[in-house]
Amino acid sequence: MPLTRPHIHDLLVHYFSNKELDELYLSFFLKSFALSMINLFIPIYLLTLGYSIADIALYFLINFSSAFIFMFPGMWCNSHFGIKKTMSLGIAFLVVFYYFVNQISGGLSYVPLAVLFGVSTGFYYAAFHVEFAKSACEKKEGEEVSILSAFAVLAGVLGPLIGSFFIASQSFEFVFFVVAGILFLAILPLFFTPDKRMKKEVISIKSVLTAQPKKRMFIYQAEGVLNLVGGVFWPVFIYLAVKNVVTLGAIVSMTSLLLVVFIVYIGGLVDKNVKKTLKRGVFLNAPFWIIRLLFLSPVGLFINNFLGAVTSSMVNISLSKLIYGHAEKTKRIGSFFLFRELHLGLGRVLILVLALFIPGLLWMFVVAFLVQFVHLSAVNW
Repeated sequence: MPLTRPHIHDLLVHYFSNKELDELYLSFFLKSFALSMINLFIPIYLLTLGYSIADIALYFLINFSSAFIFMFPGMWCNSHFGIKKTMSLGIAFLVVFYYFVNQISGGLSYVPLAVLFGVSTGFYYAAFHVEFAKSACEKKEGEEVSILSAFAVLAGVLGPLIGSFFIASQSFEFVFFVVAGILFLAILPLFFTPDKRMKKEVISIKSVLTAQPKKRMFIYQAEGVLNLVGGVFWPVFIYLAVKNVVTLGAIVSMTSLLLVVFIVYIGGLVDKNVKKTLKRGVFLNAPFWIIRLLFLSPVGLFINNFLGAVTSSMVNISLSKLIYGHAEKTKRIGSFFLFRELHLGLGRVLILVLALFIPGLLWMFVVAFLVQFVHLSAVNW
């Protein structure tokens, strides 16, 4: 059933009357726009400096491991200083990261920078997840996540094109400074409304490991695998196929432009029947991890990237509704999200460790095809 004009109007009125979500959306949009200009090209940057796929895997292994570790002090800051202040601190670390990342070309090791990016991620998402879960309206999580996703996708329409243009016409270093400036602006909207502190919570290894049913750990691990393969190594694969950063940026931007049309509609489907949408998404998305390897022209890569993005959004928005819907009801919200991040990290680490020893990229997409079916177990959340 197509979206009608009244539905969109009612949806926008509802969300833009929630000031806490308003500022979160605006800050998230600015942050997403900044990162979309360069994050896609970080692995490419490392490749152009002579680093290997194994080096890229090690960079992200350090990055994600650091992110999980620093979520613990992030949760502590939520309780003692405020959720938005913690989010701002995460963005500030990211600004510092982009200020120094261009020094890799001058001989600076990528190891401390991978740690710094992980610190930023840990602090930011320790606060972001809590803020969104507390601001979200019950039974509307699917639409609210889809609005958030739409902002991210909208940011991704121009970001990769602008980033690739500046990389080609200026340099990676120029883009790093532009991104740092936009990230600073992303901090400002967070303080349009008063900050709040998370209820103090005793967080321990035991509290994290018991925060959610153990069966969910495999769902999160699968999510971690797919996020890494799709977000890091699939763009590398496209770049190696087309050998041009502008073409890579155009493929991602055009995908985002078309995807934004579907995102809000998918959110409505999720709120109506989350389990049905999840199952359909899994069965529609899984084949594209194999099919995308068979069409390596720019047009073929674009079509597969777009169809893969639409169907994966059905899975991701469904999972997000389940996650945030349960998080806002739990008394241990910090441990709840740390449990998720632990197992997201384990999934990512598994692929990254394998990438250190198994050459090439094709095997990753076969693994992603198989792992997608693990999400079917979320039907019995």
